[in-house]
Amino acid sequence: MVNKIDIIMVAFNEADSIEEVLRSFYAMVSKYAETQIIVAEDGSIDGTREILKGLTNELPLKLELADNRRGYAGAVKDALIAATNDTIIFVDSDGQYLTDDFPNLFAAWNSQDKDMVIGEKVDRQDPPHRILISWIYHSLVRLSFKVPFKDMDCGYRFIRRELALNIAPECHLLPYSYWSEFTVRAYRKGFKIATVPIGHRDRLAGASRMYPFRKLPSMTIKQLRGLWTLYGELRSSR
Repeated sequence: MVNKIDIIMVAFNEADSIEEVLRSFYAMVSKYAETQIIVAEDGSIDGTREILKGLTNELPLKLELADNRRGYAGAVKDALIAATNDTIIFVDSDGQYLTDDFPNLFAAWNSQDKDMVIGEKVDRQDPPHRILISWIYHSLVRLSFKVPFKDMDCGYRFIRRELALNIAPECHLLPYSYWSEFTVRAYRKGFKIATVPIGHRDRLAGASRMYPFRKLPSMTIKQLRGLWTLYGELRSSR
């Protein structure tokens, strides 16, 4: 049974929602286990950092601050490495994931001998072009790497610390899809992974910064190059 949990988040310009997200997840998770929160703040300019510093007086909050942007992937990696408890929950900080899904994820984590339990979004609340791009991308990754998961890039998951320390330092090829690279590498190394259906909602505030139309061509090239490099690396390591 789990006695201690680290909640890990990455935050960049989430001043309008970060406090609500942190308080709600802490209130839920702390009912089940002693809880520490680790937030990798990634150079926000909207007051997010100041809000986080103020919350350290009220919540068991550890901040991994950066003066310069690390990007989502770099911030996730730093936060994972900073974890101290064996059970890690990662959840994106934009409020799209629901605390109501925590009990089901927690039950699966406790009842199954798994190294990672990934949320699988149902009725995803994102713009149509994002949903289409995500479906094409995940289909390509599943076919290329023989990985069975439909939503391997989901930002709501339980992770065993041993897995995090093993996999996180290796992930550098897919800056726009950190969790899919993380999941593929973990699966190919033989770590045991399960999925649980979860809900999804609109962001609590602001607009998504992922998949802007003007950046799609360059993002697509980087993603395809990263997938090809990862494919070659994993193939040569068999």
